[in-house]
Amino acid sequence: MDIINEMFHSPNDLFSLGLDPFEFMIYVFLLQIVQRSEGKWMPSIRKIAAMCNMNKNTVERKIKSLEEKKLIKIHKYQNKNRYEILPIENIQQDKMGDYSLVR
Repeated sequence: MDIINEMFHSPNDLFSLGLDPFEFMIYVFLLQIVQRSEGKWMPSIRKIAAMCNMNKNTVERKIKSLEEKKLIKIHKYQNKNRYEILPIENIQQDKMGDYSLVR
């Protein structure tokens, strides 16, 4: 088993996006799903809620929030959602905040 190939890649700026813990969990879950399935698997809100151990209503609100923050785009396909992970570069610098290392 190759541990490197079992991992998924995440953007370097992931921790500076100002996401709350629920948004972060859902974003990472969707990022993993999109990378592993090449965008072919479309999890339902209920499935995302079960996998992330969250309430369905919370998942719906947080997915909408991620779309408003321009981190994901939701495409409707045969009464299902398909999630597109958008480049983090699309986010304005002022939304990301000013994070610097404290020495």
